[in-house]
Amino acid sequence: MKVIIEKNFEHKGKTYEPGQTVALPEKAAQQAIEKGVAKNAEKIEDEIEIKTGNEVDNSSEG
Repeated sequence: MKVIIEKNFEHKGKTYEPGQTVALPEKAAQQAIEKGVAKNAEKIEDEIEIKTGNEVDNSSEG
C-alpha cells in the first residue's frame, strides 16, 4: 500500500521521514496509519482531483 509519511517512521531498519511517499506491505502500512505516522496515499489521491492545463499565469511578469 502506498502511504505518505507524516512522522519519522522505521520499518525493517529503514527510516522514513515526513513528506515521503512510500510503498509498504499492507500490514505495515495499516499499522503506520493506525499509529498516526502515515496516511493512505491512494485514498488521498482519490480525494484530490488534479487538473492539468496548458495555461501559464504571466500576470507577475512586467
